[in-house]
Amino acid sequence: MRGVKISNANRQDEIDQNLAFFLAQLPGLPAAANGKFALLRHQTIVEYYDTIVDALKVANATYPDRLFSIQQVTEAATDLGYYSHAVPLGAA
Repeated sequence: MRGVKISNANRQDEIDQNLAFFLAQLPGLPAAANGKFALLRHQTIVEYYDTIVDALKVANATYPDRLFSIQQVTEAATDLGYYSHAVPLGAA
């Protein structure tokens, strides 16, 4: 998918849809996921990671179009905003 341009509106739509999905799923997520970072793509939880850096590394390698979100699993969802679509952090 290199060379494919994704608009900021498309990224924001993906983030918004993933957040709505995540919030709906949050009450039923397994207790073992609490505190972890959920990688979401197309309103699906792909996997849980111990750190945001781990989630970003996998997401960036797997989804070069960057159409994904990352949310920390807590009792109340934290909207990571712009970082929901994987802005590289440090060595990520």
